[in-house]
Order: sequence, then structure tokens, then C-alpha cells
Amino acid sequence: MNVLLSLLTEIVISIFGAFLRKGGTPDPRSPAPSDDHRPGTD
Repeated sequence: MNVLLSLLTEIVISIFGAFLRKGGTPDPRSPAPSDDHRPGTD
């Protein structure tokens, strides 16, 4: 049961983090989230 709870928590955090980024809220763990998917930076 603990494994399922942990997995569910990870999913919720991932969705929540993606939602915050989509909303334009700065993520302290990612100083420049706009650079993550910027084309031509590779």
C-alpha cells in the first residue's frame, strides 16, 4: 500500500508542478523553465 501511495504522490507532484509551470509561476527548482524546451539550444 505504501508503494501505491508513494507512486500516487509522485504523480500528483508532477501534475502540480506542470500546472504551476503552465500558469507561469516561477519554480524555485527551475530558475529558467522557459529554457527547457527552447528550440535550437542543443
